[in-house]
Amino acid sequence: MKNELVSIRTADDMLLHGAYFEGNPGQPAAILLHGAMQNFYTGIASFLPTMLAERGYSCLTANVRGHDLATAPDDVCRKVQGSIYDIFTDCVLDINALVEFVRDKGHKRIVLIGHSQAAFKIMYACGQMKYPEVLGLALISPPPSAKEMTTFLIGNKEYARAMKEAHEAIARGDDYHLVVCKSRGNLPFVYAARAFISFAEAENLVNARFLVQKVECPMLIVRGTRDLPPMTRELAETMRANSARSDVCKYVEIEGASHYYSGCEIQLIETLVDWIGTLESI
Repeated sequence: MKNELVSIRTADDMLLHGAYFEGNPGQPAAILLHGAMQNFYTGIASFLPTMLAERGYSCLTANVRGHDLATAPDDVCRKVQGSIYDIFTDCVLDINALVEFVRDKGHKRIVLIGHSQAAFKIMYACGQMKYPEVLGLALISPPPSAKEMTTFLIGNKEYARAMKEAHEAIARGDDYHLVVCKSRGNLPFVYAARAFISFAEAENLVNARFLVQKVECPMLIVRGTRDLPPMTRELAETMRANSARSDVCKYVEIEGASHYYSGCEIQLIETLVDWIGTLESI
């Protein structure tokens, strides 16, 4: 299997690193985007690209600008990246660049796969851009909304405190003031004020129930029975019912799977491959 590390520059001069796994050029290619504070080689990205390529599907697994917490600038990319400074609507710039990269590799049919927070991003970008190459979207463990996910992780009281602090910083002209929140476990939530507001306050924007209404291509929604509490069966069924093309929106529940599908890798890849195989007949 041929694979290579790649660097992809966006229209606004961000540099996104990733890896491209070459499969059969006659089959659709996949672009896999990671969840919040992860990167192109952690979570399901640690196994899915290889498994897709082994089954003949080329796969680009790539960082979005909101990867990890923060990355120091260097001579190649002078802009600071990371979830600290991630503005939700900028996801279109990232996905545009990734789609263009895969298109330039010769692929005319593309599937976008978004894990966790990335599900919001691929739905929003496709709703805005209507990429002609994109056959479908696979949403792996999509959260209900960024606000609901944030309150689950840090609690309602901490959310209210953080939002107040963010708005006060914006009011005095300090968009990059860092808001620090204590979350479940030992991973702190650190966001610039403007970034925090762009995700966590925009309840009707960064919300899976609304974003599905703008997606006109087929979708696959996957969750595990041991997924994080906000990723419920009821949410997935609501998303399917609300989608612009509910007739081609499929929901699959994987028994025993956690948010990261450890131990259920085969079930996840088989679900994806079976679904991709149906797309060109839709």
